[in-house]
Amino acid sequence: MTTTSSLKLPVLGQLPDAESEVESKPIESAPLQTFRLDPAQMHHYGGNCYTHVVPLSIFAHLPAEAGELAVSLVEDSNILGPSVPSHSLISRWGEGGFNLWYNPGGPGERGSAQIYFSTSDNSDPRINGRTYTLMNQPLGFANDWQYFEIRRWLNHSRGRFFLRRGGDRIPPPLTASMGITDICNLKCGICGSQNMLQPVNRRHMDFHVFERVAETLFPLLITLEFNSRGEPLLHPKIADMFEIIADYGLFTRVQTNGTQFVDRKLRTLCKISGEVSISLDATGDLFEYARTGGKWPQVDEGVRRFLKMRNRDRLAVHLYPTLTAATAEGAEDLIRWAMDVGVDKIDFHQYDPIEQSHERMPSAEQLDRIKRFAASQDAKHPIEIRLNYEVVKQGEAPLLRRPVQEKYSNIPRPRGSHGAHPVYRCMAPVQNVDIDLDGCVCVCCQLQERKLGNATTPEAFADCWFGAEYESVRRSLQRSSPMALYSTCRGCVGRYAPEP
Repeated sequence: MTTTSSLKLPVLGQLPDAESEVESKPIESAPLQTFRLDPAQMHHYGGNCYTHVVPLSIFAHLPAEAGELAVSLVEDSNILGPSVPSHSLISRWGEGGFNLWYNPGGPGERGSAQIYFSTSDNSDPRINGRTYTLMNQPLGFANDWQYFEIRRWLNHSRGRFFLRRGGDRIPPPLTASMGITDICNLKCGICGSQNMLQPVNRRHMDFHVFERVAETLFPLLITLEFNSRGEPLLHPKIADMFEIIADYGLFTRVQTNGTQFVDRKLRTLCKISGEVSISLDATGDLFEYARTGGKWPQVDEGVRRFLKMRNRDRLAVHLYPTLTAATAEGAEDLIRWAMDVGVDKIDFHQYDPIEQSHERMPSAEQLDRIKRFAASQDAKHPIEIRLNYEVVKQGEAPLLRRPVQEKYSNIPRPRGSHGAHPVYRCMAPVQNVDIDLDGCVCVCCQLQERKLGNATTPEAFADCWFGAEYESVRRSLQRSSPMALYSTCRGCVGRYAPEP
């Protein structure tokens, strides 16, 4: 059944009892049309996923190639979503995820379309008594970023306070990059943070500071990163931190040197969902040369233990090797080892020379040899291999529930490139906060010397996040802004996103 309709539906994130009219605006000469799914025609695809054939007559134009069609799906009067590209993920996770897949080669003159969907509570749509209505176009507000942001302010117990202070204009941060220690058990020639010219008073973040930051920020965040100048798994309360992160359900990224995979830390690490990136540049004696103080047999045993304990549906494990002229010679052995132990991805990146280091950059010939070797590996093996951000061997990523909100990169991106925002050259001051050992807030890792406030209380965080200096940084990074960039921003933008 198809109808032309003007529905009255709750707007995502709006205050209770507020509703908004949805106009039937034509898209490609087709008015907004609805199609009610028939429970008798629904089929169980697997897990939480169900399917239903969709008539192509409700679409004015269809693409030449197979792929997703942008639509909306409503359960009674509630909008489902987000759109999920993988049928397997819909089957695994459910909770309203869906997609509409069009096949031009399917039966019928124009091909065929089928919706893969799940219900909001993972019940069976054939018997739960609810109605499921498909719309032939996305509703104007269904995927609107700002509505999602307002809804996330209200996730916080002090959400209305944040909205009064400026949250009606400025969305909350999506991510936090948190430094919990600057102590490391290794001293590597490639590491600038452990080879500083000036002495550093190295210490751990006080656990009570971590708890206060968690209470202030974690209800607002989508992702959390443990990136610091030290080894995060050395923190004496790291297991308790992982327990708190798991309670908030944050997608978490952890960078580690792989030397601290002991039982209690591993058990709590495996409770979180996210990605673990291991800074492991080589194997055997070459590893011990590159990572001074590390013992390869211990690392090998610890990584293997971790990969056996982790749930691949919850934790992806990557290697993040730094290629120097020396470690590039061991790259092929590292690839073989990673494929043997079950690493999901290797992300090789080139060493940039730092002061106080004798290491040299790899040659073009070395990089080309690594690229050719990686490309020659068994295409059926699930590992993905990148070299300086270029995929040189395709892989099969774990079916992680990655945050759909992570649309834009937190580093400068050229206009029109992947991860680039149309308005901002860099999204870091718009959607990311950098938290230091004292709970202080910085714009990003490049501006850590400039403290804009702290995140130990909602009041203090509101003062800086909605403050004049943060707003000045945001305005300066707009692509059309006449304002001069901060000196540190100039170097970063010039490196990653040079524009005429």
